[in-house]
Amino acid sequence: MTRAYSIWNEVEACIYNSSKSWGAKDTCNVNVNVGSSSKYSNHFVTHTTTKREIKKNLFEFRFYVNKQIIQRALFDNLTKSFNFINREPSTENHEPNPKQLDLFRKDN
Repeated sequence: MTRAYSIWNEVEACIYNSSKSWGAKDTCNVNVNVGSSSKYSNHFVTHTTTKREIKKNLFEFRFYVNKQIIQRALFDNLTKSFNFINREPSTENHEPNPKQLDLFRKDN
């Protein structure tokens, strides 16, 4: 059975013959560790992608690096239009609010 995910991640790496991918519904956190192996590695960066419904059929997607918002976009599910908001990266901390995310998850 195929599933539809609103957040889709595709990864290309030198160890794969082709890209690998996975999906998420509302929030996706990726912790990147670097070093010489999984045992001898340290946290390097975290990136997060979130989705929230602004109003019926209108969704906002946000992309964060180390809790700083880098990119925002709106997706209209009726017209299937996708528009970026504030293309310049922000230096303000717009960390996803855990309480808001919990409320959003309970509503869905």
